[in-house]
Amino acid sequence: MLEKLKSLFLDDVFFYGFLVILVAVTSFGLGRISQAESDKLPLARVTIEEPPERTGGATLVPEESTRYVASRSGTRFHLLDCPGARRINEENKVYFSTKEEALANGYLPAANCPGI
Repeated sequence: MLEKLKSLFLDDVFFYGFLVILVAVTSFGLGRISQAESDKLPLARVTIEEPPERTGGATLVPEESTRYVASRSGTRFHLLDCPGARRINEENKVYFSTKEEALANGYLPAANCPGI
């Protein structure tokens, strides 16, 4: 019987097949163990903070002298007739009279807004 086992292990097809099955079973077992360990870990808590308001000298309601608009949570300002300005929700809009006023409040000119 021992001789028969030796001849089976010396056969390349049987040896490589046995090796593949052994690696697969070991990988499956290790995967199950690592999943069981990760289930014991506490879940991370995620908090979402609102960005600070940057209204400075800006108005929240458009005036006659208003030429520029930005989003409270954005980083770019637009001309009032710019397509990007139309995509900002009305409750998030911040208005500026001058380009310098928008820059002073930390906003940058929108690259896709011609005329800025």
